[in-house]
Amino acid sequence: MDDQIDYSQHTEPELVDMFGRLDPRYAQAECTRLAKYLTVRAYIVTDGTTGPGSATPSPEKMQTLIGLTSPFECKVEFGPTGSFFGFAGTLPNDIGFAGSGTVVCDGVYVWLSARLAGRYGTPSLLEENAQLPLRQIANVESDGRVVRFQFNVEDAEASTVTLWLADATAAARLVRVLPKRGTNDFQPRLAQ
Repeated sequence: MDDQIDYSQHTEPELVDMFGRLDPRYAQAECTRLAKYLTVRAYIVTDGTTGPGSATPSPEKMQTLIGLTSPFECKVEFGPTGSFFGFAGTLPNDIGFAGSGTVVCDGVYVWLSARLAGRYGTPSLLEENAQLPLRQIANVESDGRVVRFQFNVEDAEASTVTLWLADATAAARLVRVLPKRGTNDFQPRLAQ
């Protein structure tokens, strides 16, 4: 029993992430134990059979985490619009997306979905998804309909995502579900 993971040494988001990486073919006992632990804490657990399973917040858990009973979801632009084709001249975010897409937040992760930036910032035909753990997001700021945040903030150089939403109300709703933490070296950039 000494080789069991001490769950009290980890946050719930870390444990959700851990469950999504544990393969039951190689760690069945730990997968079962962690699934029970997360279920008691109001996560909906889907066991994996030939690979890792998943754990998502129940509606009650989401209410606790983000103040909503379902994930926050809205359409976004990954660059300012208004050019002739709606995307020419936009610069990709650090994640490489351009054009329009979606953002979804369930209190544990933020999922971004859009086409990859092709040559000169125009969207390619390939659509991709990015899953960002909320625990790695900080320095959220907004100005009007624009929301900007950094992720992987523990790294030497954090990556930045800037999103253009439909209006200031949608931007304010997104800011409410994103983390409030800031790093010591944070310098707001949107107001500049």
